[in-house]
Amino acid sequence: MFRMTLLPFAPLMIALVWAAFVDVRTRRIRNELTLALVVTGFLQSFSTVGTTTPMGSGVGLLVGFGIGLAMLLLGGMGGGDVKLLAGVGAWMGPWGVTYTVLGAAIVGMIFVLVNATRDGTLKRLLSSTMLLVANTMQIGQIGVMEAVESSRAHVSVGRPLPYAVPVLVSATFVVLMQLGVRP
Repeated sequence: MFRMTLLPFAPLMIALVWAAFVDVRTRRIRNELTLALVVTGFLQSFSTVGTTTPMGSGVGLLVGFGIGLAMLLLGGMGGGDVKLLAGVGAWMGPWGVTYTVLGAAIVGMIFVLVNATRDGTLKRLLSSTMLLVANTMQIGQIGVMEAVESSRAHVSVGRPLPYAVPVLVSATFVVLMQLGVRP
């Protein structure tokens, strides 16, 4: 029974594994993959074994894209990541993509902290984080664009995090939770 309920999510999970693999190697997610995720996510929603309804797929696509776009504008991810979240939203609906983004943020934070500790850059990372927090708290006074530019000017980012990996890990947990599997 478990395999039968997991089967509708198989194309999503396969695409996320592929996206994570490519993102780790190239730090890019190809448009063909994200477009395929969006289209197949919407089409599968019309199936009797769809993972969400057509309305849920459309709203999920918009929620995933919206969250991703906000993070892109703040310098937190790349354009391919935005489109990847839109595809995840098309497959999982608005709540599924929201939980996936929240989980991916936690997984990504753990990856970054482990790497910064290993590389000896944890102190600089924490200092940069405090600057981002301070700028965010002052957005009302200095404006969004000034806060973003100030943060970018003072925060040095090494090699960017391949965000598809935390998305894969988080989406796996969200799918399992939706199917009633408890860790």
